[in-house]
Amino acid sequence: MRGITVHDSPDEAFDDPSPSVSPAYSEDLHVRNYDVERSYRVTVTVRNADGVAFEETYWLRPGAFLSEINEIDPGEYEVTVEIDNGRSVSRTCQVDADHDHSVLIELGNGIVSITQGIYR
Repeated sequence: MRGITVHDSPDEAFDDPSPSVSPAYSEDLHVRNYDVERSYRVTVTVRNADGVAFEETYWLRPGAFLSEINEIDPGEYEVTVEIDNGRSVSRTCQVDADHDHSVLIELGNGIVSITQGIYR
């Protein structure tokens, strides 16, 4: 796996034995499934003026979340997310090492949303 980290619960994330991160650490995408009963197949496509910069499909169980670390070069992108029930959403987002410039994708109750920035 590339820079992806998947956790099925917040407690598991704190038990992650990954080495500490360097100042170059950038959480480019953070995907959360808030649904307590349903898993989702999620396709994320990130485009810039040159075309597709990143594309991946994930399967998230209820309560799971994941992060893509250092996978997208800094810049402005059109982010499109589609879930398995056919719903999709797009948004223009800035991506760089600042947590305010990460892409937050949230799933739940059959709905998907994209916001700019990770709330810490």
